[in-house]
Amino acid sequence: WSISTPSGTYWDASFDCWVPREVMVWVAYSGGVGPSGSKVLSNQSIAGSTWNVYVASGGPVSFLRTSNAGSGSVNLGTMIKWGASKGYYSSGGNVGGVGIGFEIFGSGSSHTWKMNSCSIGT
Repeated sequence: WSISTPSGTYWDASFDCWVPREVMVWVAYSGGVGPSGSKVLSNQSIAGSTWNVYVASGGPVSFLRTSNAGSGSVNLGTMIKWGASKGYYSSGGNVGGVGIGFEIFGSGSSHTWKMNSCSIGT
């Protein structure tokens, strides 16, 4: 994946997976936005990067990268298996869907967010 984002705005760029619980993998964010829930673990080395882990009761499990990245790769399978090994969701079943995109917060002047490239492999 590779993204281009404006400065001075409020947004996050994340993968959204369903296992069937929602799992969000935040690769970049700006403007003080953050995942729902409470931080349960800090500075976890998973799939080649460092993450803080948040869990929302009845909501998503979120992996928040500790430093923003404008491009890179994430092994979502490793991330999902790690969360299951910690008991945040069941390890059985299939991934019900995967997406990547931006969540944009607030309003105001016109800005451009761009997904330059993305691929999801098996």
